[in-house]
Amino acid sequence: MNLTASLATATLIAVLPCVACAQKLGDHPAIIIQRLKSSQGYDYQNTFYPHPAGLYLSSEAPHTMSDHPAVIVFKREQQLRAQADEAALASCRSSNASAGADGVVPAVGSPKGN
Repeated sequence: MNLTASLATATLIAVLPCVACAQKLGDHPAIIIQRLKSSQGYDYQNTFYPHPAGLYLSSEAPHTMSDHPAVIVFKREQQLRAQADEAALASCRSSNASAGADGVVPAVGSPKGN
């Protein structure tokens, strides 16, 4: 009797999923949402798509062309070059001042009288 009862129970458990498969399952929720969305028209009250070339409000004032980042970098490089040129000119003047009367700079370690 126990063998028959357990065999019947195993058969019933194996058959139940097949009965559930025979019933038609509903559509996936994402499919239902897409179907509803495509059947609706454009909602002018709740949906707003701005034009890509449209105007917008900015929290800061627009920059002038002289404030463009490329212009700022160019001006900074010009200032650095001018400072380097002034430093090179100053070093040339100091080396000319240390040169002899004939304008020849003596070599390091050589006697000045030769």
